[in-house]
Amino acid sequence: MSRQRELFPALLPEGFEVRSSFLAPDRAEPLMAALLSCVEWAEGEIVFSGKAVKIPRLTAWYGDEGAAYVYSGIRNEPLPWTRGVHTSGGLFL
Repeated sequence: MSRQRELFPALLPEGFEVRSSFLAPDRAEPLMAALLSCVEWAEGEIVFSGKAVKIPRLTAWYGDEGAAYVYSGIRNEPLPWTRGVHTSGGLFL
């Protein structure tokens, strides 16, 4: 059993593994900087016990027109692809 599966048995489905350094730093750092600068991050709200509460994370949903989804009662409409997001995504194809 891998060390990752020992530490995170419920988080990693069978066949998945974490590769924390799959990109060399000279490729990872510019990619991260580009994503941080071009992604339109948002801090959403959710109703919890009758009160609007900020979600404790920044999120961004990009996709093709009509690719909305609902999670925890929140409807997420996709932002249109930007050059930075679209180009960065090609790294993972």
